[in-house]
Amino acid sequence: MKLQKTKFFNLFIVKLSYSLFGVFLLSKLVFKDYIIFPISFIFFYLIYLVFKKNLNQTYWVFNTVNLFFLIIRVDPLFSSSQSVYFPKILAQFDYGNVENFWISQISSPYPFFYEVLTFFIKYFGLSSINLLLYVINGLFIISIFKISNTFFKSHINQKSTIVAVAFIILLAIDSSPSQWVNSESSFKSSVSNLIGLTNLLLDGVSGFSEFNSRRSLIPASFDILILISVYLITKGKYIKALIWGLFISIFHYFSFIYVFLIFLSLLIAKLNKKNTKPNVLYLALCFISPFITNLIINLFNLVDSDLKIQNSLDILYKRGSPEWILEPVLTFGSIFGANIKNSFLYLLFDLRNFRFIKNFSNLDYISPTNGSFDGYSVFPVEFLFLVTIGFVISKKLNSEIYANLIFVTGLVTINAWYFQSTLKLGSAAILHAYRVSGISTLLSTLIILIYILRHLNPNLTKLISILILSLMFISPLTNSFYNDEVEDKEFIEKHLQEFTTKDSKVVMIPHDKTTWILNSGGLNVYSSKLFPYSFDFANEWQRRYENQKKIYNTTSCLELESLLNELSIDTNLIVATYDDKISSLSKNCSIRIIIYDN
Repeated sequence: MKLQKTKFFNLFIVKLSYSLFGVFLLSKLVFKDYIIFPISFIFFYLIYLVFKKNLNQTYWVFNTVNLFFLIIRVDPLFSSSQSVYFPKILAQFDYGNVENFWISQISSPYPFFYEVLTFFIKYFGLSSINLLLYVINGLFIISIFKISNTFFKSHINQKSTIVAVAFIILLAIDSSPSQWVNSESSFKSSVSNLIGLTNLLLDGVSGFSEFNSRRSLIPASFDILILISVYLITKGKYIKALIWGLFISIFHYFSFIYVFLIFLSLLIAKLNKKNTKPNVLYLALCFISPFITNLIINLFNLVDSDLKIQNSLDILYKRGSPEWILEPVLTFGSIFGANIKNSFLYLLFDLRNFRFIKNFSNLDYISPTNGSFDGYSVFPVEFLFLVTIGFVISKKLNSEIYANLIFVTGLVTINAWYFQSTLKLGSAAILHAYRVSGISTLLSTLIILIYILRHLNPNLTKLISILILSLMFISPLTNSFYNDEVEDKEFIEKHLQEFTTKDSKVVMIPHDKTTWILNSGGLNVYSSKLFPYSFDFANEWQRRYENQKKIYNTTSCLELESLLNELSIDTNLIVATYDDKISSLSKNCSIRIIIYDN
């Protein structure tokens, strides 16, 4: 008995030391703040309660969460889409001159997200943004474990950990720097060639993904937590599933669609139990789905009497974005590499005239999804293969809810994408219904991984789980994989920081350099790619966008001064690129013109 107690105590110390080592690495490499220690201890206890005070399982889940952040890391603050949501929040905290930025003065599109972030920043500082991301991604790992555990009968902890870490590795590849695509390093170029595959397994279509917000906190970061509702549904906890789904939906309204589809999947499961031929129901749904889509389009157009929504959508189309500009073209082959131009196999099929085409405009591959390019999207048929496999395997595992959810999200994706690309969805496009494709692929990949693990040799399972534990020790090596520095940091410090005082005039920057606004310390910029997401201000965005285009096309100082007076723009700094005609005036005019050379 004493020997058993000693053995238990020694094992406890080893596991505790390993967990503390992980938190220590997080404090040094990722969050760079010792506040992660109390946060992680609280989260450890949460995991302990969620898994019914199973200490051993708690260690496995907790260490996987730590591993997630050590391998994936978080982006520097105000990266990517954060520039859309945070000016309004930071305007309250005397953050440079951002309070005069015109978008900061528009009501937040997600009031609850705005209030929660305001509270945390006020009392815990800007670092709390990433700490919230830690909790969200931690809850995602918990949901992966809870779902996986229901499918395994032996070696549950090891197998569920392997599933979760498989997602981590896929996401790490998916997040690899774009510079790796043409790298001379065989390792980096090999990793980048896998991006097409990871895009398929993790992401949806048309630039949307449930994984592309794992590294920076935005409203869409909460969408992934819908997996908890999915799990609760499978356990028959319908009220809890509904309450949780509605809760995360107030952070990001799109999740309301997920809640509806989850309960639709439940309804299909109930109807299939009563039906001797369940496949008939699936065929019926396929048949009537175009008519339902058409009905929704007409209803939206009927309600949209003042044309505000359609007007905003028309402006977004002009803005150019892969989420909005869908081309009726099917593709195959983007899974074979990140560089489409150099791909050995890339087929394009035009739905407008039903023929294969040799080329399409602007084949520069961009993340985060297969078929997304600079300014438009096409439909990768690999998506259909993946969700079909996910559906079939879910059926084999007798998991009706997962099968039905994969089916309905896939069906919604196909219908919404087809109507938007060929006929336009009208005002109903505001729903972005094809965004549900992210859940289709996520669940399909999850089910496929679970199926493989169920048939994996137990000895091999143990070996893989041991190797996974060792990843913690080599995780510091991934430091060099990610850019911890702010985008264009040197340029910002040299040229822009002086314009962040409250008495600064408006400045003009390249349209796509949205990260400069907050990373500079708070600029008041005239125009940017950031859309106000308010129907009442869409025309103002368009006006500023067109005005800036005119200014960047000026060819003389006299023309520039005249145009600025005509447009009532009071500025003393214009940042241009060599592609802009105004760049030729950089040393000639009274107004300061700086050339940004990427």
